[in-house]
Amino acid sequence: MMPGKKRSGALLQTLPALLATVAMFILCLAFIDMTKMVMAKEDLDMVARKYLLRMETEGCLSSSGRAELQQTLADYGAENIDLTGSTLSEAGYGNAVYLEIQCTLPLEALNMAGGGMFDYVFEDAGFPVRIRMSSTAKY
Repeated sequence: MMPGKKRSGALLQTLPALLATVAMFILCLAFIDMTKMVMAKEDLDMVARKYLLRMETEGCLSSSGRAELQQTLADYGAENIDLTGSTLSEAGYGNAVYLEIQCTLPLEALNMAGGGMFDYVFEDAGFPVRIRMSSTAKY
């Protein structure tokens, strides 16, 4: 090779690696976005399990328990909390008790609807959550 002469094809050798790096970065952002949603849902599932165990011993979700549950869910950031479908009156020993929670969690979601390779942005979005649990009254 003569001194001062450019090597041909250097761009073609590095371009695939550069594109793969950008693609992996975008996939990592999407994974982090999905992980936040899953972790938030898991937190709400643990709260629901706690109140379902309480419903087992009391036979229903009492008015004070309902207020505490709504406050706990609000502390986790839940909005539009609806407990329709839950057992609100005493079910009786051995009968089923139900806890149904519907709410919305405000999370930032990755939006890549711009159409371009670099047109992605995190924006506020509501993540709908529905939790349905049942057990047997044991009081």
